[in-house]
Amino acid sequence: MAGNQNWETPPELFHLLNEEFHFKVDVAASATNTKAQHYISIEENALNPEISWTRTRADDEPRAAFCNPPYLDVLPWVVKAKKEIVQSSHGGVACILGLTVSSPLWWLYCCEYADEIRLMSPRVNFYDADRGAKSANNRDNSLIVFRNPRINPTCLIKPWVWKG
Repeated sequence: MAGNQNWETPPELFHLLNEEFHFKVDVAASATNTKAQHYISIEENALNPEISWTRTRADDEPRAAFCNPPYLDVLPWVVKAKKEIVQSSHGGVACILGLTVSSPLWWLYCCEYADEIRLMSPRVNFYDADRGAKSANNRDNSLIVFRNPRINPTCLIKPWVWKG
């Protein structure tokens, strides 16, 4: 999985999350792999401070954002999620699929600022549409949830069996 950064979220996982969060935008997607109604492309650059994950116009309702970021550099994505959600005054939710590792700076950042981290079981087998193959994922995954307003006073870390 390390070389390819275009691994798609399995539809069954996205649909399960979408039932709970009602995503309106996929912030790390393309026209061919977006899972949500709207998406922010690589060219539009979802990490740009001028690009909002949670609003398209000032009069829009807050929208929930889904993100399956490139795993080689997750920190900018979680920092952006925190800025978009935790510090916003209009509410919203951002969910980021990440790896479950306790040492990188981005993981510690999530533990401090996320509302919830779900340790996922089983591991997610992402899909490579270009090659028509599923990943042989040998790393644990987590779902990092940023909410405004927060539901939990501190980050809640819990196991989550998403597929039986």
